[in-house]
Amino acid sequence: AHLADPRLVLLHVGTRSEYDAQHIPGAQFITVGDVAAPRDTSARALSNEMLAAEDLRARLVKFGISGDSRIVVYFSSNTIPPATRIVLTLDFAGLGSVTSMLDGGMPAWVAAGYSTTTELPAPHQGTLAALTLTPIIVTAEWVRDNATKPGYALIDARAVGYFDGTLEAGPAAARRRGHLPGAVNLPFDSVWTARYTLRSASDLRDLFAKAGVKPGD
Repeated sequence: AHLADPRLVLLHVGTRSEYDAQHIPGAQFITVGDVAAPRDTSARALSNEMLAAEDLRARLVKFGISGDSRIVVYFSSNTIPPATRIVLTLDFAGLGSVTSMLDGGMPAWVAAGYSTTTELPAPHQGTLAALTLTPIIVTAEWVRDNATKPGYALIDARAVGYFDGTLEAGPAAARRRGHLPGAVNLPFDSVWTARYTLRSASDLRDLFAKAGVKPGD
């Protein structure tokens, strides 16, 4: 209903081949690497860190994002984690209130019978004032100091095998098993349905409650 709105910014997350084969009209292809710090391959380096405010602003305007934009992020198949990272980044950039995830992503769009295209949208430079970052990112030291305190909940969103130590995780030169002290496990794929739509509010409340998250944490 809003495809013709010039303020709408559609961001397609997935593989380039999927995007080239079909995407929602007007959508632009985006990856986590487009809005994250360059990957450092050294042994104990962090991955996918947030960019500094001015660097992030410069990246976002290249996708036509302006101060009055309405942004919708969607995934092309089941690439929900990177799409979620894009949404998180936009929230970090102070754009969370005008950003949404398309429920069910591209599969839901196609299933509804809506049109797709292979045409690339014309490049468009947005206009953004200096970003006002939201404090939704914390450091390892902050987690260490607060994770086991009353009123705080630390959720390990990885698959069960990584949480319980059956599988190793981390950079190749610094593999670890298990989870952070005080963490509870709520696997990332438990919050959506087989059709990649978000579970109901009541289902989500139950999931977090069963994981030990209390109201107000």
